Amino acid sequence: MSAYNPKRGHVPKGKTRIERTVLVEEGAGAKMPSAVGPSESEPTHTSWSRLDHLYRITKLLLKFENMNKTLNEILAIVSNTLPLRSAILIDETKGRAQVSVWADEGVNDEQLKAARTHATNAYAYLTGSDSTLETNANVTRERPLNLSFVEESKTDQNCVVLPMVVGRQPIFGAIQFEGTARFNEQDLTFINAIANQLAVALDQHKAWRQELAARAEAEAAARRMRFLADASRLLAASLDYLHTWETMAQLAVRHIADICILDILEEDQSTRRIPVRSPNLPKDVTEKEIEGVVRNVVSEVMRTNRPRLYNPDLEPSKKSESAEGIERSIVNESSDFCKSCMCVPLRVSQRTLGTMTMISMRPDRLYSRADLAILQDLASRAVTAFKNAQLYQTALQAIRSRDDLLSVVSHDLRTPLAVIIGWVDMFLAGAQPGELVSADTRHFEAIRRSTSQMRRLIDDLLTTASIEARHVPADRDTYPVIPLVHEAMELMQPLTIRKDVQLKSELPPQIAPVFVDRDRIMQVFINLIDNAIKFSWPGGSIAVRAEESENDVRFSIEDTGPGIPEDYLANIFDRFWPTLGARKGAGLGLFIVKGIVEAHGGKAWVQSKVGVGSTFFFTLPVNPPDERAERL
Repeated sequence: MSAYNPKRGHVPKGKTRIERTVLVEEGAGAKMPSAVGPSESEPTHTSWSRLDHLYRITKLLLKFENMNKTLNEILAIVSNTLPLRSAILIDETKGRAQVSVWADEGVNDEQLKAARTHATNAYAYLTGSDSTLETNANVTRERPLNLSFVEESKTDQNCVVLPMVVGRQPIFGAIQFEGTARFNEQDLTFINAIANQLAVALDQHKAWRQELAARAEAEAAARRMRFLADASRLLAASLDYLHTWETMAQLAVRHIADICILDILEEDQSTRRIPVRSPNLPKDVTEKEIEGVVRNVVSEVMRTNRPRLYNPDLEPSKKSESAEGIERSIVNESSDFCKSCMCVPLRVSQRTLGTMTMISMRPDRLYSRADLAILQDLASRAVTAFKNAQLYQTALQAIRSRDDLLSVVSHDLRTPLAVIIGWVDMFLAGAQPGELVSADTRHFEAIRRSTSQMRRLIDDLLTTASIEARHVPADRDTYPVIPLVHEAMELMQPLTIRKDVQLKSELPPQIAPVFVDRDRIMQVFINLIDNAIKFSWPGGSIAVRAEESENDVRFSIEDTGPGIPEDYLANIFDRFWPTLGARKGAGLGLFIVKGIVEAHGGKAWVQSKVGVGSTFFFTLPVNPPDERAERL
């Protein structure tokens, strides 16, 4: 340890250049030079008194919490032993030099200024920096202490400067003791012991602060991740884009902001503002004050399409050029209202949709670059949700337009078809025996079959549109299974006779009723039986079966046709999927079957073996209906 002594000259008398170097390198534990002051033997009780003072100081440093409070208590103890005039502590453990000054009541401003200048000059020399203490440079001195730049004191006072250093670490501070009389060797030993303990305490307190900061940052990172997870869930829960923006703003106010403002550009280039304020916001914060902050930030972000961050605690050397510009504009407008804020653009492709601004009024919540990164991530997710919502609304509009078109077209087609069918039926029913030749009859029947087929195709198209829109009109009730199956078989009997196919039912004598829309389920039976008839060989057979389970009834329609190739099975229920066989259809029958069955809360599937035949299965809920069934 080297004592900085303007009264005695530049270097301790009798010490060589090499010895002086060792004194600096050994740090706070080095032996004090005997030439610093006169050697005086102290009484034994004084030595014990100083040991007691060191013990008390050690206890204070063990519970070190606040520098100013602890230093005052330490200096109060030291002043009982040494005739102190002033003491100055320079501490760089927090990154930037902080100077704490303690002085006796009799010290005037000029003397205190001189003492501070003395301390800063000495510390600047020890660390190799200038004397402004604006630097954060921490270096271990390797050259001998040379204090030739200091003018000799014209008083009898003694001044000692001791560096704060632990082991081989860089110097992180210094303490200066100024006495009303020259310090002797015992005084310097006592001061050196205090400096050693203070250096260790400062170093440990720095490590403790760093640990707390790391823990706080880890907790903040976890909170930010939870916030993003919550945001993702909420944004995915709605396909209404206005609700998406509002949800995001409300979530931000709950987690990271006192005020969140979304400015959204509409198609006509007007701006829709969505402001959300914390319920705990002071009532004296006016809309004008908020607008003063937001206006400058938003205009800058919209102009540059770059995010902006304002945090008064960011060091100038660490601020981006854009952040500095925003800081000036916010400070000018907001006074003490806005403690910190950040703003990001909402962009999709090359188009800016608007901006999102977060404002914090809490001094303990100053936004960092990590917060800005989280906000940018949130903005990206919100834009994705907005795009999905827009696509969904576009799809809904397209579906509505299609349904409107189908409704108009079907109405316009059904009317002339009904007229044609009516006239054909009238001619066939009203013709006198022998009035129509067989050829005429065949022609009229062909007209009737074609028009009936066209009407059925129109009905299928409307049903398909309803299924895709998940809005199938339904009138559910409880119906017995056996009469339903028999009625469907009777309706299809003429086709089986024409194709020479046997249609039979294999039903248990007792089976639970089903809770269905009768007409829709009749359509399912007819489509499946018709499909089986079309693909059955002449002379083949079709079996309709039903089997009751705990919550539903499973139906099956089995044919003896050619079967379905395995690569067709995965898509057999798709809309417009091409059919196999002699007669082509529109490819809507099986799609309608699956749509109606699933709308009832059931399932539809197929099993097939080429060359053997196919079996189509579907389930329907029994009464009471399965609560999991979808609403028709």
